[in-house]
Amino acid sequence: MIDEELRAWLEANAAENRRQFEQVEKRLTERISGVETSLTERIGGVETSLNRRIDGVETSLREHVDVSVAEARRHAEILYESLRHEVQLVAEKIVMVDEKLDREAADIRAEMRDGFTQTQAMIGYSHGELDRRVTALEKGHRAVD
Repeated sequence: MIDEELRAWLEANAAENRRQFEQVEKRLTERISGVETSLTERIGGVETSLNRRIDGVETSLREHVDVSVAEARRHAEILYESLRHEVQLVAEKIVMVDEKLDREAADIRAEMRDGFTQTQAMIGYSHGELDRRVTALEKGHRAVD
């Protein structure tokens, strides 16, 4: 009899325990589902917020790069113009030096021509003097003979 009573009590308690477990399971499932929904919404919100922030950083970075490129381009153009001006000055100085060399060469040629002319005149004079002296010596030598 005790076994029968125990069995009846266990069966009654088992049914009650099953019912309580089912209630607990149902409440846990509902709470987990609620937490899952809440987390999904919050993650979606964080994702949206992060996407906005990333878009903002991307826009800011693009603007910074555009400004930097524009500044670099202006700087390069200034350097180009400066170098172009300096190259032009060097070219002008080369032309001036070339003209000066041409003048110097012309002056040297003129001096050399003048020197040659003077040398030829001196040689002509010396030749005439020598010819006169030789002629005088030859006359003196013929007179002695």
